[in-house]
Amino acid sequence: MKKRMFLAAAMAVMFVFTSVILTGCSGGSNDIDKESSVSQVFHVIDTKDLNGGRFDADNYSKYKVTMINTWATWCSACVSEMPDIGKLAKYYSKNGNDVQIIGLLTQTNRATGILLKGITDSERTKAEKIISDTGADYTHILVSENLSSVLSSELNVFPTTFFVNSEGYLIGDPVQGSHSEDEWKSIIKEKLAAVE
Repeated sequence: MKKRMFLAAAMAVMFVFTSVILTGCSGGSNDIDKESSVSQVFHVIDTKDLNGGRFDADNYSKYKVTMINTWATWCSACVSEMPDIGKLAKYYSKNGNDVQIIGLLTQTNRATGILLKGITDSERTKAEKIISDTGADYTHILVSENLSSVLSSELNVFPTTFFVNSEGYLIGDPVQGSHSEDEWKSIIKEKLAAVE
């Protein structure tokens, strides 16, 4: 009997732990952060999108909130949420200019864990197929030198999503893990409330 109770308790703990890891949590601060290195790197961002176009801080200025969802081609949780994020991007583009959704495509040096600047041709091919297959046809940007140096030590979970205001400053804490379309809408609503 004790053995069964112990086994049941252990399974319950593992379930809760796995659920938190896989879905992340959206709690935490929604304050505007102008000081942290992550906030600063997004505030002065200067990189390229997947098509070679320039992406800089001016790209935030038309929106109250920009959602920056980091992802990688090897990350199944990232890829599984992309159809919902694609739907969100379409929803917000049809309903005003309050929210912009951006994907931050990452590639990591497997030996060091450091984010690579840009992306290799083979990763680009994989990413383009994933974007096409999932309907995630919003803008996807690449890691710049500045992003690599700051985010390499900050990203512990994929996907991790950052929210910035119209000036590129972080809105509260990053959101870790994948989420459904409805969960993202709720999180975005909180972020919009923080900047209004």
